[in-house]
Formats: sequence, structure tokens, C-alpha cells
Amino acid sequence: MAKFHHHLKNYFVPHEGNDHLPHALKPKRLLFHVSGAVAAKIVVVVFVCLFPLRAWMSPDLAAQESKKIIALTNDLRAGLKLPPLSENLKLDQAAADKVSDMLLNQYFAHVSPAGLNLETFLKKAGYAYAMAGENLAMGYDGAPAVVAAWEKSPTHYANLTDPNFRDIGVAMDPGRFKNVDTAFAAQYFGRPAQIPVAAVPMAVKNIQLPAGATTLAVKGPANGGDKVLRVALALPENTASAAAVVDNIKIDLAPQGQNNWQGSALISQAEENDISSPAVPASVKITDAGGAVSLAALDWSEITPVKTSAYGQYALLKSAPSSGMRAVLNFSDIYFWILLVLISAAMLNFIILKKQPHRRVLLAGAGSILVILALLVI
Repeated sequence: MAKFHHHLKNYFVPHEGNDHLPHALKPKRLLFHVSGAVAAKIVVVVFVCLFPLRAWMSPDLAAQESKKIIALTNDLRAGLKLPPLSENLKLDQAAADKVSDMLLNQYFAHVSPAGLNLETFLKKAGYAYAMAGENLAMGYDGAPAVVAAWEKSPTHYANLTDPNFRDIGVAMDPGRFKNVDTAFAAQYFGRPAQIPVAAVPMAVKNIQLPAGATTLAVKGPANGGDKVLRVALALPENTASAAAVVDNIKIDLAPQGQNNWQGSALISQAEENDISSPAVPASVKITDAGGAVSLAALDWSEITPVKTSAYGQYALLKSAPSSGMRAVLNFSDIYFWILLVLISAAMLNFIILKKQPHRRVLLAGAGSILVILALLVI
């Protein structure tokens, strides 16, 4: 027992026998333990990311993230002094049906290849409406990122801030889209049929373009360099002006024959990658001869999926891990806490004994504590 106490004293307490340097605070020893802790965190993150998002995202977690999207939407509306939206179970169901249909039939658009649209899913869910709206998103790095993407899109922002809407429903689900692990989110807005729309005037309205009315294409050299994004649309006869927004790139359109409007813009390689993997569908702003403004989504089938980032997947699962993942995270966190307590105890003994540690020891101990705290937070 005495020998054990002697080793313990050498390990944690500064005294003449250990040259006032506890073994726990030797810089090389600290480097070894901190490197091991960092390696353990890397192993956990890699372990999470090797599995598809669906393996970890339970229905409860998806519902929890959906409620965060609703809360953030109401926060945005509150900042604009707009009435909050009430979660409606029928809209939740309609949004869930839309997400399931996109995953099942492998598309990311407001209108399915079979012609199913917003009205179809609302009718199926039994939601009788005077007006309604739909926001879609692909990829998932957290509720704030989804709402931020919608805020940047004119059509989606119009839905978020429309004073006419009273109800909201959100659904999200991970899955494989074109052989890539990703996640879809759908946000449905509604105003019940029994509440007249005229009660609140609309500055902008959303319309739906007919199927096949949109052509988006990227043209240019295959070996890199700037390319050209071309947009061609079939728009209503009374259109006076129009501008498309594709991943925040605005393209003014000009008439090219009957109901045919076209425009183009130079894009970089980075912009081409963003355009081909959109978080939200593109949109067009249409002004008619009378000055009325309408917004329409531009559905484009030639897109590549947005894969949820490794950090986004890890952060999502750490915030509400499943039972299997919780055991993995708890094991690594226990290891970090043990290291933190041991190093802190050795550092604290300098204060208790009123000893002044060598600057190198102080920096190594404090730095190790900060790294371990960071690993616990990340």
C-alpha cells in the first residue's frame, strides 16, 4: 500500500522526489494521452460517417429536427411581425408523403414524374385549404442550414413570410437518391378553406409552371474554365419581364418568340458544382403587364444529389443519438473525462501546495485541458 501511495504521489504531487514535476504533467506523457484522445475522437467520427444516415436517424430524431424547422420558421416570422404558424398534423402527413414519394420515385422536384403535385398530397392527407405552399430541401446539415437555404430562395422565402398562411407541417427523411446517401425535407404551408384569403392581401403569389416548361443547361469546355448556364422557359402570355434565380445566381430573361423566354450567365467551376447539386429547387420571378409579381419553382431533373456532410451527420447524431450510437459516444466521453480529471488534479496540486510550476509544464497542462474540453464539446 505504501508503495502504491508513493507512486500516486509521484504521479500527481509536485515534490523534491520528482523534481517538482508530477509524472502526469510530463509534456511527452501529456502529448501521448492527448494524441490518443484525438485519435479516439477521429475513430468515433469515422465510425459514424461510415454508416448511412438512415442507420442512425430514427423517426423520433427526424420528428425532432422537423419541429426545430417549424420553430426557426416562426422565429423568422416573429422578426417580421408576422403571425406564427400552428403545426398541423395533416400537413405533417402531406409533407411526409411527399418526402417518401421523392425517395421512392427518385426525383427532387415540386411535381413528380407521375404528375403528383402539392394539391395531390394535400388532398390525400385530407387538408382542405384556401391556399397552400411547399418548400423542399435536399441534403441536411441541421435545421438552421435548411431554413437559411430557403431564406435565400425567392419562392421559398415568399412561403416562409406569407402573412396568409396559418398552418405548417414539416417532414424529413434520410435515404438514397441516385445512389448517394442524402436527406430530403418538405415544408408545407396552408390556410384552411374556411378562412377567406382576401383577409390578408398578398404582395407576391406562387404559381406552378406546366410540366416540361423548364430547360436548364450548362454549356462549355469539358476541361474546366468558365461555362454558360442557359435557362429557357415557357411563361404566361401576359409576362412583361422575368428573372430566374439558380443557386443565388440571377439571370434576366428576354422573350424569344411566343411565350418563350431565355437567358444565360457565365459561371465558374465552383458555381457549376453548386448548381448541379442544389439544396433547394431553382425559381423564377415573373412580372405581368399589370405589374403583378408571381414566383414559380423551376424543376430540373438533371441534378446530382447533395450528400449530407460528414460534420453535419456527426453533429446531428451527437445532438440526439440512437441507443447504439449513444453507447459509442458515452465510451469516448468517459475516456475524455478521466483524462480531464487526472490532468486537472495534478495541476490543482500546484495551487494547493502553493508551488509555481515551470512555464513549460503550465502551458502543456493548460493546453491539454483545453484540447480535451474541445473534444467533449465537438
